[in-house]
Amino acid sequence: MIKVLFQVIPQMLFEPIAFISVLGLVCALICFYKKHGPYFWFFAISTAFMIAWRVFYPISSSRYAALLIYPALIAVAYFLVTLKDLRVLSFLKKYPGIRKALPILLTAALAVACIGKAFHLNPYEDYIRSTCRAAGQDAKKFKRPLLLTAHSEYRRYQHYSEIPAVGWNVLDFDGRTPDYKSIAKQILRYAPQADVLYFLLDEPSEAEAIPQEKLQIDQGKWELIFRHYQNRQKKEELRVYRYIPEKK
Repeated sequence: MIKVLFQVIPQMLFEPIAFISVLGLVCALICFYKKHGPYFWFFAISTAFMIAWRVFYPISSSRYAALLIYPALIAVAYFLVTLKDLRVLSFLKKYPGIRKALPILLTAALAVACIGKAFHLNPYEDYIRSTCRAAGQDAKKFKRPLLLTAHSEYRRYQHYSEIPAVGWNVLDFDGRTPDYKSIAKQILRYAPQADVLYFLLDEPSEAEAIPQEKLQIDQGKWELIFRHYQNRQKKEELRVYRYIPEKK
């Protein structure tokens, strides 16, 4: 819940936009509450409902918060328009020019930040498609492939890889630290149903590839077949592990 509210949603909106939109909503509700009619309250209640829906029905990816961009921009515009009238800026009465210039300066700063973000491209933004394509290409050598990953991503991975997929929350590892017992449990559960299993896992780039001995599974063959950085910081990777059950 806290992660969605303070990390996932702000990342989707872009942090400066998210922060100023919150200021706009606070100003509207506290500083100028007497000036609002039914249209404002409809907007406020609708926005609160959208936020609550995404917080109490957790979302794993920031793309599910994309609809909040529209109310956020309205709140930002409201804040910029009303900024010069805020009582907290009463100490600038002696400097009316500065007070009137604040919205312009803040708008310019936001524009520069947004332009900077637009040109700050992630060279690895295609990492999900590339990783899934690699798994899908490898799966063509088998008759009954199956992909396993975190529940929040299995539909997307299935779409891009064209491999039947199963999602489990136990594979969404806390702190990106793999749980060997959970992986081994899924292998033992699904190996009889497929002739190859693919695990798509998020892991820190510096972490060693998961060795088969850590899974304590003697039969079959487990190996890392593909890895891809997720962003320019190169701190996280999406990795593809393949497990081929032992033929009987």
